[in-house]
Amino acid sequence: MRRLASLLLTGAFLSGCASQHHLTFVNRTTGEMGSSEVATGIGNRGGDIQISLAERTYSGTWVYVSAGGAVGFSNAYATSGVTTATAAGTMVALPTGGGGTILASAGDGSTLRCQFEYNQFGATGIGVCQDNTGVFYDLQIH
Repeated sequence: MRRLASLLLTGAFLSGCASQHHLTFVNRTTGEMGSSEVATGIGNRGGDIQISLAERTYSGTWVYVSAGGAVGFSNAYATSGVTTATAAGTMVALPTGGGGTILASAGDGSTLRCQFEYNQFGATGIGVCQDNTGVFYDLQIH
């Protein structure tokens, strides 16, 4: 029984270390779609990307910056006659989202620039991209 529990915990831990994100791009004017797959892991805040879109393959990099968290400390004292009570507390708020960019180019010199917001808790995001001709694409990350 312990061995099974150990294997399940190891599997859960390893599945949390790496994940595959699917990116969907949709041309706002024509509805043409494109896609990409990005493998990410804990602590992985950027990397290479290849995007198939508008009959081109764009290659480049993506970067994600998580929003700041918070740390708080508190102390409380209460006195009644000769009795004193003391309490201390600590609060830590971890970031659950942030933003990022994708910068990529195709072999013919075309470029694609994207900005996105990403929610770490839900492992989803949304954004907008624009190519060098001014065409806009909506971006979904899931």
